[in-house]
Amino acid sequence: SAARSNLGVTATGADTAYAWRANNLSDLGSVAAARGNLGLGTAATRDTGTSGSSVPLLDGANTWSSAQTFSGSAAFGGLATLNAGAKIAAPAAAMDPLEAGYMGLPQNAQSGSYALVAGDRGKAVFFTTNATASVPANAAVAFPVGTVISISADAGATVTITCADTLRLVPTNVTGSRTLVGPGTAWLEKKKATEWWARGDCT
Repeated sequence: SAARSNLGVTATGADTAYAWRANNLSDLGSVAAARGNLGLGTAATRDTGTSGSSVPLLDGANTWSSAQTFSGSAAFGGLATLNAGAKIAAPAAAMDPLEAGYMGLPQNAQSGSYALVAGDRGKAVFFTTNATASVPANAAVAFPVGTVISISADAGATVTITCADTLRLVPTNVTGSRTLVGPGTAWLEKKKATEWWARGDCT
């Protein structure tokens, strides 16, 4: 039949006239021709990961309008459109020009002294009372170079900004701890592996 011709099946016996699922198309007369005619490309031979993982094979444009969870390694060969509600659960280990970000500054409110964590990258840490904002050493928390975090002090609050590495005030070029008197905001930007720049309302 035409279907068998497209699949490259030439045998006519009762058993060999059919393509068996367990054989992954290997029992066809021409495996390459069958995959080509079916438009499978390399899908029949792609590794889909370990048992229980969700690893889609995405070779064309894909659009998701509902919740999707990728527990394995997803290969995007074309354009993937992420609609409303898309999010990245944890910050990427390195900066990427195509990485999804925020439309705004998600706020992390603190009522006491606080050491910045990896999840504060690209966010606003808001202190409602007198406190110390500590930037950990690169050896402890390796924020990617280019990380930006805002530190805000509420009206009446004073925040001391310390850094275990180098904290340089822009544009005066002085280094060391900085003082932020509320209401005010300071911007911290990681410029080198062990150097942060501070600018804004801090002194």
